[in-house]
Amino acid sequence: MVGNLYFSDIDNNRLHKLAPTGGITSFHAPSNRANGPRLDLDGGLLICEQEAQRLVKMDGNGNITVVADGYQGKPFNSPNDIWVHPNGSIYMTDPRYQHPLKKWDCYDSGEKIIQRIYQQAIGMHKDLNFGDYDAR
Repeated sequence: MVGNLYFSDIDNNRLHKLAPTGGITSFHAPSNRANGPRLDLDGGLLICEQEAQRLVKMDGNGNITVVADGYQGKPFNSPNDIWVHPNGSIYMTDPRYQHPLKKWDCYDSGEKIIQRIYQQAIGMHKDLNFGDYDAR
């Protein structure tokens, strides 16, 4: 996976890869409206799946494992972007995007939607509050 440039095509529900030779290929579809692909320190591809509301990791064989799918018993809003710290910690943004193909009950119930940045390090989740916004 190392050496390629990965980018998302959210509307067409797929991920693409640009090889060092210049060839572009679609390599992961459907992608659950993936965004923010980023390599981790092990060379795995971290992917924010907006439609599935989770952060996943793809290995070199295309196998997907779930890294995180929520916080404190609640699902993520719409995972969007990832940054990997040199120490291996993963930071992920979780804005309150309302994807047109996904209806989230919390928008209809008047419940407060919280946008956050999450840090995942050494098997635990640390919530770094990005901001609270009332969706009503």
